[in-house]
Amino acid sequence: MKCLSVALAVVAACAGCHQGVTSTTTSAASSATVIGGPASDVQIVPVHHATPDEWKSALLATYTESKVKDLGDGTTEFMAEFKTDAHIPAVVGKRDGFRKLRFFKMNWSVVNPILQRSSVGVYISVPDNEQPLVFLRPYFHARSWIFFNELTVMVDGDVIFDQKLDQKNLNRQVEDGGVTEIGDILLGPSQLDSLRKINPKSNVVIRLTGEKGYITIPKNQAEQFRFDLVNAIGIYYKIDEALTDHIPPV
Repeated sequence: MKCLSVALAVVAACAGCHQGVTSTTTSAASSATVIGGPASDVQIVPVHHATPDEWKSALLATYTESKVKDLGDGTTEFMAEFKTDAHIPAVVGKRDGFRKLRFFKMNWSVVNPILQRSSVGVYISVPDNEQPLVFLRPYFHARSWIFFNELTVMVDGDVIFDQKLDQKNLNRQVEDGGVTEIGDILLGPSQLDSLRKINPKSNVVIRLTGEKGYITIPKNQAEQFRFDLVNAIGIYYKIDEALTDHIPPV
């Protein structure tokens, strides 16, 4: 008798759920949203999935292109001026049609490393139909190798970034006047948060450590890194926010 009373109570409660209450559920099988009320008023609303065209429109709305140049090899180079609250100078953009991605490079020397000496570049990669990614590019140039395998950034006396590098992923070359070593570091969310501590007035010291010692990046290049990083993080969050609701399903 007790079980019967409980069952009747549940049935009565469920019956009340359909009076004056609107519920929304999503059916994964039908990819539609069911808006419920009385059975006669049920509506099936298709769920909208973002398309590649919507993704592209959302990305292009974040910046203005100028000086567009087709390089004739499936890539296009341009200047990109981003629409952010803080003024950020135009950066070098590149679209690679074969690899289906765009690069935004904060400093021209990242495009042509031969123009610089030891430094750390910053760039953003945006694969088609995905969220943006931020990379650091440590670059070493000298008369002999140090075989660097670690990048450390100190800000106002505190180490806020320390990353080991896999030797197999470093690019080493012999060039006129010496040797070069180049690496690429993809920043994770926690690393981005740490590097956001850098501001235009921060005192930044950067060290590259290798098998044959270490070097301190020249002060002027550390200041350039500070400038580039602050701008890159501003651009990254601008793109990331714009694309959040426009990522097509895989």
